Amino acid sequence: MRILALNPYGAGSHRAFFEGWRARSRHYWTVVDLPGWNWKWRMRSAAVDLADRVGDVLAGRGQGGEGAGGGWDAVVCTDMMNAAEWRGLAPGGVGGLPLVVYFHENQAAFPVNAVRGADPRDVHFALTNMVSALAADEVWFNSTHNLESFLAGLRSALRAVPGAEAEALCRRVRARARIEAPGVDDALLDDPARAREPGALRVLWAARWEFDKRPEVFASAMEALAARGVEFVVDVLGGGDRNADRGDGASAMDAMRARLGTRVGRFGWAESREAYTRALREADVIVSTAAHEFFGIAVLEAVACGAMAAVPRGLAYPEVLGEGPWVAYHDGTVAGVCDVVGAAAERLNR
Repeated sequence: MRILALNPYGAGSHRAFFEGWRARSRHYWTVVDLPGWNWKWRMRSAAVDLADRVGDVLAGRGQGGEGAGGGWDAVVCTDMMNAAEWRGLAPGGVGGLPLVVYFHENQAAFPVNAVRGADPRDVHFALTNMVSALAADEVWFNSTHNLESFLAGLRSALRAVPGAEAEALCRRVRARARIEAPGVDDALLDDPARAREPGALRVLWAARWEFDKRPEVFASAMEALAARGVEFVVDVLGGGDRNADRGDGASAMDAMRARLGTRVGRFGWAESREAYTRALREADVIVSTAAHEFFGIAVLEAVACGAMAAVPRGLAYPEVLGEGPWVAYHDGTVAGVCDVVGAAAERLNR
C-alpha cells in the first residue's frame, strides 16, 4: 500500500510516532508535516496548510518519501487537525481516500490549568475532535483510557450545544473506534540488562514541565526524599514549549535544582535521541506525577530499558503497565511519591 501521512504537529511524540511506524512498515509512505508549535492554531489551520502542501507533492514540489507523487491508497492523520475540513480541501480526489485519524490525546479530557482557569472557547477543540472522528473511516486511540475519557468529556462538552444528541454522537464515534497502541523502539530491548551496583538511586523525570504533569509535586517529593537521607541522583529531562517559554513548572524545577545541588544530574531537554536513550538506560526508577496521561510512552520506554516505574494508579498507566515488579503505584501526593521512590531505593540496594 501507499500511505499518505499528515502530521499537523511535527514535534515530540507526534513526530516520533510517524517516524517509528514508517521505519518499520512494509508499506510506502509519504509524510507531510507542519512545525510543532502553538497547537491551538495548528488545529484551526492545519487542514488548509496540509491541503496546500499535498498539492505541492502532487505537483512534484515539497516534501515526499518513498510513496511521493500521489497514487495513495489511504490517508492517516492525527487528532491535531480537523479531518472534515481536510476532506473538503484535499486536492486531486485525495479527500475521498480511506482516512484513519490517530488520537495521541484528546481535547475533551485534557485538564484545565487551575491558574489560568477555563477558557469557554476551548470547547471548540473537543468538538473539532468529535467532527474529525465522525469524518474518518476509522479512529484509532492509543489506549482505552484515551477513548473512554474522550467519550466522557464529549458528553460533558455537548451539554453546551443546543439540541445535541450526545449519546447518539458518542455511539457513532465508538463505532469507528479501535485501540492501537504505539510501538516502542525495539533497539531499547536489544541491550542485555545491566548489572546494577549498590549506591545512589538514579531517578528520572522525562516529561514536559507544565501544569498537567504536576512538576511541583515531583520537585517537592525529591526534596522530601533528600530530607529523609535517601541517596539519589535525579535526571530532570524535558522543559516547556521550546518555541515559547520553559513552561509553568520551570520555577519548581529550578528551585529543586538549587536546593538539591549535586543530587541533580541532567537538567533540561536531551541533546539528541541518543542522549535521551542513555538517560533511560541509566535510570533505576522513572517517576510520573501526571494529572493526565493518555499513554505514557516515556515511562514505557524507561521500563523497556530496565527501570522501575513510580506512577499514579489511574489514567492509562494500569492499562499500559499492568501489575508486576516493574511498577509501583502512588497516590499522587508528595508523601505518596516520596514513599514509593524511597521504597524502590531500599529494594534495589538490598
